[in-house]
Amino acid sequence: MVAMGYGAWSGCFPPEEADVEVGMLWYDAEPGRAVPAKIERAAAYYKSKYGRNPTVCFLHPATAGPLGAACVGGVEVRTSPAVLREHFWLGMGPSQGDGEGQARVRGG
Repeated sequence: MVAMGYGAWSGCFPPEEADVEVGMLWYDAEPGRAVPAKIERAAAYYKSKYGRNPTVCFLHPATAGPLGAACVGGVEVRTSPAVLREHFWLGMGPSQGDGEGQARVRGG
């Protein structure tokens, strides 16, 4: 698990995707755990560490599989090939204010 600021990732995503201001990188390659459960586990850790819920999670399209773009536990899920497989980049989108609102679902 690595926490990092937005600047470290800003060059990795097209402008329409790079809208996470602060993020935490989570690695979970547990073969028996479903992707939504991995996202929920990472989101719970994020909340315990930062005191607020993440609003968006980026993951590699191969990791997402049939999940694709969705919403898991109030966290918007988006795919990007810029994220390594089995890694989950969770954070706060700029329009989320205090981070307690529900994220919008967008296509990935």
